[in-house]
Amino acid sequence: MGSLVVLDFEGTSRLSSARATEIGLVQLSENFQVVSEFESVIHPPIAPDKSALTLSRLSKGELSTAPTFGQIDRK
Repeated sequence: MGSLVVLDFEGTSRLSSARATEIGLVQLSENFQVVSEFESVIHPPIAPDKSALTLSRLSKGELSTAPTFGQIDRK
């Protein structure tokens, strides 16, 4: 089977135009042991809906100081 990667994604809204506000990845081995993890809050290019902030438990302050997706994509 190989390894498996699980993705958790938070966005600015439920709309198709939503942008990422947080991403989490966990790589699991064939035995479902954690191999590696990555998590980052992301500064979105558009303002998030209040409901999205409530659901993700993120604040506007956390988002404003977070790296952009392009900045974390290079890691």
